Amino acid sequence: THLGTMEGLPIPAAAWVSELLAEALDRPLMIVVPHEADGLAWVESAALTGASAAYFSSPSLSPYQETDLSLQVRAVESVALHQLLTKDLHTVVCTPRALFRRLPTPRAFRSAVLEIESGDEVSMEELVDHLNRFGFQRTDLVSEIGDFAVRGGIFDLFPPGLEGPIRLDLFGDTVESIREFDSLDQRSQAEVERLAIVPLSLFPAGEGEATELADLLVVEGG
Repeated sequence: THLGTMEGLPIPAAAWVSELLAEALDRPLMIVVPHEADGLAWVESAALTGASAAYFSSPSLSPYQETDLSLQVRAVESVALHQLLTKDLHTVVCTPRALFRRLPTPRAFRSAVLEIESGDEVSMEELVDHLNRFGFQRTDLVSEIGDFAVRGGIFDLFPPGLEGPIRLDLFGDTVESIREFDSLDQRSQAEVERLAIVPLSLFPAGEGEATELADLLVVEGG
Protein backbone atom coordinates (compact mmCIF):
# COMPACT_ATOMS: atom_id res chain seq x y z
CA THR A 1 0.00 0.00 0.00
CA HIS A 2 1.34 3.40 -0.98
CA LEU A 3 0.03 6.69 0.37
CA GLY A 4 0.47 10.06 -1.27
CA THR A 5 -0.93 13.56 -1.23
CA MET A 6 -1.77 16.09 -3.94
CA GLU A 7 -1.66 19.74 -2.93
CA GLY A 8 -2.45 22.91 -4.79
CA LEU A 9 -4.30 21.27 -7.69
CA PRO A 10 -7.92 22.13 -8.45
CA ILE A 11 -10.23 19.11 -8.44
CA PRO A 12 -10.52 18.74 -12.26
CA ALA A 13 -6.73 18.75 -12.64
CA ALA A 14 -6.27 16.36 -9.71
CA ALA A 15 -8.85 13.97 -11.20
CA TRP A 16 -7.01 14.00 -14.52
CA VAL A 17 -3.61 13.39 -12.87
CA SER A 18 -5.05 10.52 -10.82
CA GLU A 19 -6.47 8.91 -13.95
CA LEU A 20 -3.04 8.99 -15.59
CA LEU A 21 -1.46 7.63 -12.40
CA ALA A 22 -3.95 4.75 -12.18
CA GLU A 23 -3.22 3.81 -15.78
CA ALA A 24 0.53 3.99 -15.20
CA LEU A 25 0.34 1.85 -12.06
CA ASP A 26 -2.27 -0.47 -13.64
CA ARG A 27 -4.38 -0.56 -10.47
CA PRO A 28 -7.28 1.37 -8.96
CA LEU A 29 -6.71 4.26 -6.58
CA MET A 30 -8.54 5.38 -3.46
CA ILE A 31 -8.81 9.15 -3.21
CA VAL A 32 -9.65 10.66 0.18
CA VAL A 33 -11.12 14.17 0.05
CA PRO A 34 -12.21 16.44 2.92
CA HIS A 35 -15.90 16.80 2.08
CA GLU A 36 -18.68 15.05 0.18
CA ALA A 37 -19.00 17.98 -2.22
CA ASP A 38 -15.34 17.50 -3.17
CA GLY A 39 -15.94 13.81 -3.83
CA LEU A 40 -18.96 14.43 -6.05
CA ALA A 41 -17.09 17.15 -7.92
CA TRP A 42 -14.15 14.75 -8.42
CA VAL A 43 -16.37 12.06 -9.95
CA GLU A 44 -18.06 14.61 -12.20
CA SER A 45 -14.67 15.93 -13.37
CA ALA A 46 -13.42 12.41 -14.03
CA ALA A 47 -16.49 11.65 -16.15
CA LEU A 48 -15.80 14.70 -18.34
CA THR A 49 -12.36 13.28 -19.19
CA GLY A 50 -13.73 9.80 -19.90
CA ALA A 51 -12.29 8.35 -16.69
CA SER A 52 -14.07 5.81 -14.50
CA ALA A 53 -14.53 6.97 -10.91
CA ALA A 54 -17.13 6.27 -8.24
CA TYR A 55 -17.96 8.07 -5.02
CA PHE A 56 -18.27 5.93 -1.89
CA SER A 57 -20.61 7.74 0.46
CA SER A 58 -20.30 7.88 4.24
CA PRO A 59 -22.52 8.56 7.27
CA SER A 60 -22.83 12.18 8.38
CA LEU A 61 -22.17 11.09 11.97
CA SER A 62 -18.99 9.64 13.39
CA PRO A 63 -18.52 5.83 13.38
CA TYR A 64 -18.97 5.84 17.16
CA GLN A 65 -22.53 7.18 17.00
CA GLU A 66 -25.23 4.52 16.62
CA THR A 67 -27.63 5.44 13.82
CA ASP A 68 -29.30 3.97 10.76
CA LEU A 69 -27.77 5.09 7.48
CA SER A 70 -30.01 7.10 5.20
CA LEU A 71 -31.45 5.49 2.10
CA GLN A 72 -29.32 7.74 -0.12
CA VAL A 73 -26.07 6.82 1.63
CA ARG A 74 -26.82 3.09 1.48
CA ALA A 75 -27.68 3.29 -2.21
CA VAL A 76 -24.54 5.25 -3.14
CA GLU A 77 -22.16 2.98 -1.25
CA SER A 78 -23.70 -0.21 -2.69
CA VAL A 79 -23.51 1.12 -6.23
CA ALA A 80 -19.85 2.12 -5.71
CA LEU A 81 -18.93 -1.35 -4.43
CA HIS A 82 -20.77 -2.99 -7.31
CA GLN A 83 -18.91 -0.81 -9.82
CA LEU A 84 -15.60 -1.62 -8.14
CA LEU A 85 -16.24 -5.36 -8.52
CA THR A 86 -17.78 -5.39 -12.00
CA LYS A 87 -16.22 -2.53 -13.97
CA ASP A 88 -12.78 -1.36 -14.97
CA LEU A 89 -12.94 1.26 -12.23
CA HIS A 90 -9.83 3.39 -11.86
CA THR A 91 -10.74 5.51 -8.86
CA VAL A 92 -12.86 5.30 -5.71
CA VAL A 93 -13.36 8.64 -3.98
CA CYS A 94 -14.40 8.94 -0.33
CA THR A 95 -14.18 11.14 2.75
CA PRO A 96 -12.20 10.20 5.90
CA ARG A 97 -15.36 8.97 7.69
CA ALA A 98 -15.88 6.33 5.01
CA LEU A 99 -12.60 4.67 5.99
CA PHE A 100 -14.27 3.49 9.21
CA ARG A 101 -17.15 1.75 7.39
CA ARG A 102 -17.30 -2.00 7.97
CA LEU A 103 -17.59 -3.79 4.63
CA PRO A 104 -18.44 -7.35 3.57
CA THR A 105 -15.89 -9.47 1.75
CA PRO A 106 -15.97 -9.21 -2.06
CA ARG A 107 -17.34 -12.76 -2.20
CA ALA A 108 -20.15 -11.97 0.25
CA PHE A 109 -21.10 -8.79 -1.62
CA ARG A 110 -21.18 -10.61 -4.96
CA SER A 111 -23.53 -13.21 -3.49
CA ALA A 112 -25.88 -10.39 -2.42
CA VAL A 113 -26.22 -9.10 -6.00
CA LEU A 114 -28.94 -10.83 -8.03
CA GLU A 115 -28.59 -10.88 -11.81
CA ILE A 116 -31.73 -11.68 -13.79
CA GLU A 117 -32.34 -12.03 -17.53
CA SER A 118 -35.49 -12.68 -19.53
CA GLY A 119 -36.17 -16.42 -19.61
CA ASP A 120 -34.59 -17.07 -16.21
CA GLU A 121 -36.35 -19.18 -13.62
CA VAL A 122 -36.99 -17.12 -10.50
CA SER A 123 -38.77 -18.18 -7.32
CA MET A 124 -41.04 -15.33 -6.23
CA GLU A 125 -40.79 -16.46 -2.60
CA GLU A 126 -36.99 -16.58 -2.67
CA LEU A 127 -36.80 -13.18 -4.38
CA VAL A 128 -39.02 -11.61 -1.72
CA ASP A 129 -36.93 -13.20 1.04
CA HIS A 130 -33.68 -11.97 -0.53
CA LEU A 131 -34.92 -8.39 -0.88
CA ASN A 132 -36.21 -8.34 2.70
CA ARG A 133 -32.84 -9.58 3.97
CA PHE A 134 -30.89 -6.92 2.09
CA GLY A 135 -32.70 -3.73 3.01
CA PHE A 136 -35.64 -3.48 0.60
CA GLN A 137 -39.20 -2.86 1.82
CA ARG A 138 -42.46 -4.21 0.45
CA THR A 139 -45.04 -1.58 -0.51
CA ASP A 140 -48.31 -1.37 -2.43
CA LEU A 141 -46.78 0.79 -5.17
CA VAL A 142 -43.11 1.32 -5.97
CA SER A 143 -42.07 4.98 -5.78
CA GLU A 144 -38.49 5.20 -4.47
CA ILE A 145 -35.25 3.24 -4.32
CA GLY A 146 -35.61 0.18 -2.09
CA ASP A 147 -39.33 -0.38 -2.74
CA PHE A 148 -40.75 -3.59 -4.19
CA ALA A 149 -44.33 -4.71 -4.82
CA VAL A 150 -45.94 -7.99 -5.88
CA ARG A 151 -49.25 -8.25 -7.74
CA GLY A 152 -50.00 -11.67 -9.18
CA GLY A 153 -47.27 -12.39 -11.73
CA ILE A 154 -46.01 -8.79 -11.73
CA PHE A 155 -42.97 -8.00 -9.60
CA ASP A 156 -42.03 -4.29 -9.38
CA LEU A 157 -38.84 -3.08 -7.71
CA PHE A 158 -36.49 -0.09 -7.63
CA PRO A 159 -32.86 -1.20 -7.10
CA PRO A 160 -29.97 1.22 -6.43
CA GLY A 161 -28.08 2.46 -9.46
CA LEU A 162 -31.11 2.81 -11.76
CA GLU A 163 -32.90 6.00 -12.80
CA GLY A 164 -36.34 4.42 -12.40
CA PRO A 165 -38.14 1.27 -11.25
CA ILE A 166 -38.19 -2.08 -13.05
CA ARG A 167 -41.06 -4.50 -13.70
CA LEU A 168 -40.61 -8.27 -13.95
CA ASP A 169 -43.44 -10.03 -15.77
CA LEU A 170 -43.48 -13.67 -14.67
CA PHE A 171 -45.39 -16.68 -15.92
CA GLY A 172 -45.10 -19.13 -13.07
CA ASP A 173 -41.40 -18.92 -12.17
CA THR A 174 -40.27 -17.84 -15.65
CA VAL A 175 -39.31 -14.23 -16.28
CA GLU A 176 -41.08 -13.36 -19.53
CA SER A 177 -39.91 -9.74 -19.69
CA ILE A 178 -37.98 -7.08 -17.80
CA ARG A 179 -39.13 -3.52 -18.43
CA GLU A 180 -38.70 -0.04 -17.08
CA PHE A 181 -41.92 1.57 -15.92
CA ASP A 182 -43.26 4.94 -14.87
CA SER A 183 -43.99 5.04 -11.14
CA LEU A 184 -46.61 7.78 -11.68
CA ASP A 185 -48.90 6.15 -14.24
CA GLN A 186 -47.58 2.57 -13.68
CA ARG A 187 -47.17 2.01 -17.44
CA SER A 188 -44.41 -0.26 -18.76
CA GLN A 189 -41.76 1.32 -20.96
CA ALA A 190 -38.52 0.14 -22.61
CA GLU A 191 -37.46 -3.47 -22.28
CA VAL A 192 -34.25 -4.28 -20.40
CA GLU A 193 -32.00 -7.21 -21.36
CA ARG A 194 -30.40 -7.79 -17.98
CA LEU A 195 -31.07 -6.61 -14.42
CA ALA A 196 -28.58 -6.44 -11.56
CA ILE A 197 -30.30 -6.05 -8.18
CA VAL A 198 -27.75 -4.42 -5.89
CA PRO A 199 -28.37 -4.75 -2.13
CA LEU A 200 -29.39 -1.78 -0.01
CA SER A 201 -27.88 -3.31 3.13
CA LEU A 202 -24.29 -4.51 2.98
CA PHE A 203 -25.03 -7.25 5.51
CA PRO A 204 -28.15 -9.47 5.50
CA ALA A 205 -30.71 -9.13 8.29
CA GLY A 206 -33.47 -11.71 8.10
CA GLU A 207 -34.97 -14.49 10.15
CA GLY A 208 -32.01 -16.78 9.48
CA GLU A 209 -29.51 -14.18 10.66
CA ALA A 210 -31.64 -13.43 13.75
CA THR A 211 -31.70 -17.13 14.63
CA GLU A 212 -27.92 -17.43 14.19
CA LEU A 213 -27.38 -14.40 16.43
CA ALA A 214 -29.71 -15.78 19.09
CA ASP A 215 -27.91 -19.14 19.04
CA LEU A 216 -24.57 -17.37 19.34
CA LEU A 217 -25.71 -15.29 22.30
CA VAL A 218 -27.09 -18.40 24.06
CA VAL A 219 -23.80 -20.26 23.60
CA GLU A 220 -21.65 -17.33 24.73
CA GLY A 221 -23.96 -16.58 27.62
CA GLY A 222 -23.70 -20.11 28.91
